[in-house]
Amino acid sequence: MDRSETYRFTVESLTDPRLVALRERVKHVNATNKHYGLEEEIPRFRVSVFGRLGKNSPQKALYAGRGRFGPFRIKNAHASRFDVYVHEVCSRGF
Repeated sequence: MDRSETYRFTVESLTDPRLVALRERVKHVNATNKHYGLEEEIPRFRVSVFGRLGKNSPQKALYAGRGRFGPFRIKNAHASRFDVYVHEVCSRGF
């Protein structure tokens, strides 16, 4: 399976130290770039977390039949794991 270039890792919980550290690092990079006026040259970054259902999840029936590739988002309460991505965000809002 090919992975996205923005994929970083998978965590078991939203309080995982790797996820917390990545969020802090991205926040620091964005703040530093803004402080030095580099927003036009260097894009902002966003950490995105997407829930995944487990193999034998009891909530699987809630998400069945929602299109060919399944639902776009799984509720965090129903997720057993979370995929973490870092995306570039256009600083001008488009």
